[in-house]
Order: sequence, then structure tokens, then C-alpha cells
Amino acid sequence: MQQFWKQFDRALSGTIILIVAALAMAGALQVFSRYVLGSAFSWTEELSRFLLIWLVVIAAAAEVHRGGHICVTMLTDKFSLASRRRLDQASFVLILVFAMVLAVFGYQLSMRTMAQSATTIPVSIGAVYLALPIGGVLMAINALRSLVGGREHPDGSRQEVI
Repeated sequence: MQQFWKQFDRALSGTIILIVAALAMAGALQVFSRYVLGSAFSWTEELSRFLLIWLVVIAAAAEVHRGGHICVTMLTDKFSLASRRRLDQASFVLILVFAMVLAVFGYQLSMRTMAQSATTIPVSIGAVYLALPIGGVLMAINALRSLVGGREHPDGSRQEVI
């Protein structure tokens, strides 16, 4: 099972890397077309915006399990280890609830907007909004992983939550 989760994490990381690379290329093409060709391509700005939506949602889902989200621990550092674990559990339950709400309402939004087209590129707005339910499901999976199996910190160490 651990091998499966390692592959899952690699797939998420690979997806994030591909989106960042595409975003950088779109930005570089925008700068090139504006300053070298004298006229900016109209589609690169919209593509960058759509890629950024996907990047934020997928990266946020990946960071749930890694423990990479910003956290102010000034107060919780004074608690006992058992209390901190209970707070971690409660926070992952709240993340799970948020992720499920994001998935359900994001799916509804994407289905309602599937017929709308983007202005400059042939993409449905609903396809762009599919980032919300997909990210919500990925976030829920990682919240459950953290609740059941502990959380991985950015330095590679693990912390048991339950």
C-alpha cells in the first residue's frame, strides 16, 4: 500500500510540475510576443489564468498530506502532545468536510458552466472549473490519509495524528 501512495504523491507532484512549466511557457510567450513582436498574443493571459486555477487547487490538495500549509503554532505549542494530536485530528476532519463541500459544489458549478466557452481559447469554462471537484476529492483523500496514517512533514519525517 505504501508503494501505491508513493506513486500517488509522485503523480500529484508531476502534475504540479507540468502545470508550472506550462504556466512559465505561457508567461514567457506573452512577454516575447509583447516586447519582441510588438503585439501580445491574446490567448496567453487567459491560458495563464486557467493554469493558475488548476495549479492552486492541485498544489493545495498535495500539501494537505505533506503538512506544507501555513500554520500558526504559537498557542498550540504550549499544549500537551495529546492535545496537539486531538487538534490535528479536528483540523483534518474540518479539511475533509471543506474538501467534500468543494467537490460537490465545484462539480455542480462546472456542470452548469460546461456550455460556456472561454473568450480566446477553445476551452469550456466548465472544464476549467473541474479543478474544484478534482482538487476537492484529492484534498479529501489526503486528509483521510493524514487522519489514518499520520502526516508527512516537508522534511520527510512523519507525525502520527491518531
